[in-house]
Amino acid sequence: MNNFVLKNNLKKYRKKFRITQDEMAIKLDIKRSYYSDIERGVYVLSTMLAFQISKAINDITFEKQRLRTRLLVDDLFYIEDIGS
Repeated sequence: MNNFVLKNNLKKYRKKFRITQDEMAIKLDIKRSYYSDIERGVYVLSTMLAFQISKAINDITFEKQRLRTRLLVDDLFYIEDIGS
């Protein structure tokens, strides 16, 4: 039987677009510590929150830098097979 784990590229893209964890947490209306836990993979988040995170990164990037990013959930999250 295979074992899978949800991984993410949140920190990579957050750093690339110079977004802080505080900015993400404010935009998502969650605590910064909770966002940090999501980024570190402590929590498996809901599909809805994954979409909200994608939208938040795109929105913040436009608001701060006038860049129209089109990051999708698939860019931010992926499944990794850790074997059996």
